[in-house]
Amino acid sequence: MDYQNNRMSGSLRSGAVEVNAQQQRRINESGSNVLQPVAVVRVNGNEVGRLVGAEKWGGSPAAVVQIAEMDPANPYPEVLLSSFTGGAHCCNQI
Repeated sequence: MDYQNNRMSGSLRSGAVEVNAQQQRRINESGSNVLQPVAVVRVNGNEVGRLVGAEKWGGSPAAVVQIAEMDPANPYPEVLLSSFTGGAHCCNQI
């Protein structure tokens, strides 16, 4: 997802693991218009999970999706979704 090139979605694949990520614009519980990244994780084509990132106020999305081998004891790599709310001194969510 690349705000400089106006890309609000993207996909990654590593072997049997595929991640489709997108920024969703929505109205949150307090009535604010926010962007929120969502990553759908599939293994062999079957959805196995959804990761939902931090809400961000403002126009530019800020999220990174990664597939990384962190635990060689399991058969598949891990999926990380990192997102930034846009705060001055905080707030990252992984």
